[in-house]
Amino acid sequence: DLKILVEEMPRSDFEPQSMEMEEFHYIGKKMEMNVADLSQEVYASAFGEIFSAMVVAGATPHASMKSMTVWHEFDQETLDGVFEIAMPVTSAVEVGEGLTTGTIAAGSCMVGEHVGSYDTSADMWYQMEGYVDCNRIELGGYPIEMYMNGPADQELDPNNWVTHIIYPLADAADTRDSTEGTDDTSDVEDHDRDGDAGHD
Repeated sequence: DLKILVEEMPRSDFEPQSMEMEEFHYIGKKMEMNVADLSQEVYASAFGEIFSAMVVAGATPHASMKSMTVWHEFDQETLDGVFEIAMPVTSAVEVGEGLTTGTIAAGSCMVGEHVGSYDTSADMWYQMEGYVDCNRIELGGYPIEMYMNGPADQELDPNNWVTHIIYPLADAADTRDSTEGTDDTSDVEDHDRDGDAGHD
């Protein structure tokens, strides 16, 4: 439905930034949940597990990449999603059952910057989706929501929170798969790479 709507709308002046993403690894927790049920407590619990695993594995947080959510699937009608809450680290490590590891490939990306509360970040997602559809852009990986600053950085004013919505482009190498702890479960294999990036 969003695709039909944006194609009928006049083009706006919005244009995302361009960025070259460096390759990095991450430790995450994969979830399947309705976004209405996402809360600060959900993120705090997930990051608690992730940081504990980082200590056990001797993993070091990445210097320039921030905590993030990698969106594998999202249904705009039901608001159900499949995603990984994750922390970038400097090297690949092994984790226990219940957590995931993955690698984000180097490559070109589009970035939309949202400033303000997480509750209003949907506006930037819609602008990014509209830009992709109107310009027939081919994507090359799962969209990433990266939290550039926020409560974890002692920034308590939601009006100052900065979130980057990152869309990898098709020239990025396809090494964005993740593995789950000891479950030997592959990542979502049927993810659309035709410009909808799983947000259709």
